[in-house]
Amino acid sequence: MSNNNSLKVLLAGAECAPFVKLGGLADVMGTLPKELNQIGADARVIMPFHSQMKGKYGAQTRHLADFNINFSGGETYVGVEELVYNEVTYYLIDNEGFFGDAVYRGGLAEGEQYAFFCRAVIEAVSRIGFIPDVIHCNDWQTGLIPILLRT
Repeated sequence: MSNNNSLKVLLAGAECAPFVKLGGLADVMGTLPKELNQIGADARVIMPFHSQMKGKYGAQTRHLADFNINFSGGETYVGVEELVYNEVTYYLIDNEGFFGDAVYRGGLAEGEQYAFFCRAVIEAVSRIGFIPDVIHCNDWQTGLIPILLRT
């Protein structure tokens, strides 16, 4: 980690190598934070805690927070786990209903899946002890984050 005067960057995305890799986004999410940290930033990642990760990395995580958000007409659980891996801090948004099966569900279910993720990211930031200067949103799955921040 960098000093307190570092630019604080939170990279948000649906997948990240080596944890979950289905396309090029995972490669960017897996390498960019390391590179930013090497030039003096404090770059961290926030992503869903997909079921594909839990078996291999679940025991290495530290529970940071859990809370409910009003989503889709009801109270919905959000857990936040922290994983430090290869000198990068990862925040993992946990919810079995949204991330317990496919990374990308397709159709309307996928839209709801990542609308939930965006909302959970906004609510989690104040609870993780890391207030970023920049939230770096990657691909359409994080597209609601800037809109939610503005509203």
